[in-house]
Amino acid sequence: MGTQSSHRRFGTTCRSAAAFVAAFLLLMNVACQPPADNGGNNGGSDNGGGDNGGGDNGVGDNGGSNNGGNAAAIGQLSEIVLDADGSLIGADVVNDQIVRVNRTTGAATLISGNGAGSGPELDSPNKVFLDQDGSLLVTTIKRLIFRIDAGTGNRTLLLDASDPNDPFPDSFSGIAATDDGSVYVTNFVSDQFIARVDSQAGELVTVNADNVTNGVNDIVPLGGNNVLVVDTFRRAVIQVALPGGDVTIISNVDTQAGPADTEVGTGPDFGQSPRTLAIASDGTIYEGDEANSSFGLGVSVVFAIDPDTGDRTVASGPDVGEGPEIGRPVDLIVDAEGLLVMIDANHADLLVIDPQTGDRSFLGSN
Repeated sequence: MGTQSSHRRFGTTCRSAAAFVAAFLLLMNVACQPPADNGGNNGGSDNGGGDNGGGDNGVGDNGGSNNGGNAAAIGQLSEIVLDADGSLIGADVVNDQIVRVNRTTGAATLISGNGAGSGPELDSPNKVFLDQDGSLLVTTIKRLIFRIDAGTGNRTLLLDASDPNDPFPDSFSGIAATDDGSVYVTNFVSDQFIARVDSQAGELVTVNADNVTNGVNDIVPLGGNNVLVVDTFRRAVIQVALPGGDVTIISNVDTQAGPADTEVGTGPDFGQSPRTLAIASDGTIYEGDEANSSFGLGVSVVFAIDPDTGDRTVASGPDVGEGPEIGRPVDLIVDAEGLLVMIDANHADLLVIDPQTGDRSFLGSN
């Protein structure tokens, strides 16, 4: 396997061990605790029932198919994806369900779980990916991997990796599929950081990439069999060619963690917890960066990364843009209008960020 430490152009289609364990447990604690007040704006009383939840916005343009008419109250979203119709599909880790969220109002309708769809029980879904065939790939905290029909909500179990002796022992931090149909998962604290799902053999097959350490938080397809991952331990954004594992560092900072690297890209350093990735249609990479001390104690920002040079600029943060503060980025996507939509564990509602101005607002507030 070849190991590169320089940036390259790619297609636009599309520390310590204790510290990592502590960070992982902290994330899990947040994911498993419902927000104090989430009934109104996110699909409970005000937006969940009546006209916005189960009526025009629930079943029509932004609703689901057979199961889209049932209004759903959101407990805590842990990941979202953009559907072809412009709506959002999210994994609700607290309420054990997959929901469709109206991009304009924030109202949610049920897709799978809680009586919607057949198949094995859906318990604590934490990651979701929209496959090219329109189905959903979903992981759970208990290390089950499902394929879910987005129309009917029916669930098929791809893999049960809940055995405590499994060599990939911790909860999944990302899931994605490549163009050849292979499904991959990532892991935040395990040494086996990327693995291929072999559903026929009923096992996970580790990808041996030379230049990625443990602490992989997110995985995003780039087209073909290439993916982009964020390496938290290394504080780097890295391209991985699958299944072989050849890597290219897209952007990183000088760090003593792991092997010595040549720094790629200029601009502010990644913080202690680079968290989540999204790619715009022009190839710009956006990264939700938690607790970046360069900007103040506990301050989080969103970086824009040039894929050709690795240069990093702040797209939104304390001195860039106005609106609610970015607290704890959990997931980040680019919507059909080129705006960023973020799950922030410090806020009950989704954040919408204009990458041109950095301005931030809550989904449904405009």
